[in-house]
Amino acid sequence: MEALSQLLSRARNGGFIFGFRVGGRGSEGLFASHLLFADDTLIFCDADADQLQYLSWTFMWFEAISGLKVNPSKTEAIPVGEGILMEILASVSGCKIGSLPTSYLGLPLGAPYKSTRVWDAVEERFRKRVCARLEKIQRDFLWGGGALENKPHLVGWKVICADKKEGGLGIRSLATFNKALLRKWLWRFTNENEPLWKQIIFSKYNLQEGGWCSKGVRDCYGVGVWKAIRKGWEKFCSHSRFIIGDGTRVKFWKDLWCGNQSLEEAFPILFNLSVNKEGWVAEAWEEDEGGGNWGLRFNRHLNDWEVGEVESLLSTLHPLTIRRGVEDLFRWKENKNGTFSVKSFYSSFSRDTKPPSQLELFGHLGFQLGLASLVGRQLGAGCSPQTA
Repeated sequence: MEALSQLLSRARNGGFIFGFRVGGRGSEGLFASHLLFADDTLIFCDADADQLQYLSWTFMWFEAISGLKVNPSKTEAIPVGEGILMEILASVSGCKIGSLPTSYLGLPLGAPYKSTRVWDAVEERFRKRVCARLEKIQRDFLWGGGALENKPHLVGWKVICADKKEGGLGIRSLATFNKALLRKWLWRFTNENEPLWKQIIFSKYNLQEGGWCSKGVRDCYGVGVWKAIRKGWEKFCSHSRFIIGDGTRVKFWKDLWCGNQSLEEAFPILFNLSVNKEGWVAEAWEEDEGGGNWGLRFNRHLNDWEVGEVESLLSTLHPLTIRRGVEDLFRWKENKNGTFSVKSFYSSFSRDTKPPSQLELFGHLGFQLGLASLVGRQLGAGCSPQTA
């Protein structure tokens, strides 16, 4: 399929077929001509007989070099828009005519996202609150012994999902595990440059300052997959840090690149006095014959008691220098090698929502037993037979 992809790309670059334009807000956007997944292929071109003829020739060349054959009976030409003479176009391409909405990889394609009928097939697989439902089955199985009966749950589910070292059973929370899988796409966005999916997201939403992630998705229409992934960016950043290269993509005051917290949080007084609160690290570095030093600019003269703050800041910055020609790096704090893994995110997220300790559990249980004993004694006293 890589050979077919290359042939289609050359046909697009040569102007023989045209794809569709993605984005284009303030830019030319990105043209996509085809999408491939295993042996399923989507090809986008204009409703033009010449383009379909070129497409047919591309299939012929692919068959000649690979020995594989495109099956016309499984191929559809689907019109998008009105006034298209599909009978003529279908006779050129030699395939049958389809229509929207249709499905691709089992999901609806080209349908109104609010149409209940269209999403029926999807809801059969992904019911609402699927994580809660599956975890309920797990809980009932654990306490019911496989009978899925509604028996009392002796320990909270968060404790069961805790790590074995913390007294839990190490069972994965499905909701947390799903978040970890989604955050992997944020990691890929920050560290990969060439993938088509990233180029499409960039063309549609543009990049935020620094270029580490797209801008927030604020569209009031559509069921954006990226919209749900992008919501976790702030939480994701709180477990990450930057390694300084040339300093052109890292905020001096607001990003985490020096110490265990941002300089805005570590030196709030100096941040309020700073001339450039949104400045980049590279802008705070001043080159000289000796290599360079950190130059800080404030909006007024410093008081005597503020000089100590500046000295502390310069002491913190002293081991760090700008390296011209070296790119800034985005690193994951929860792994020793600095790379993201689903396991490390799950562990860090579980640590942030750590369940009560065993001492707290036993204290709570002891309180309940003591309360039950007190109530029992009171009931016993009230029901004892009275003597004359």
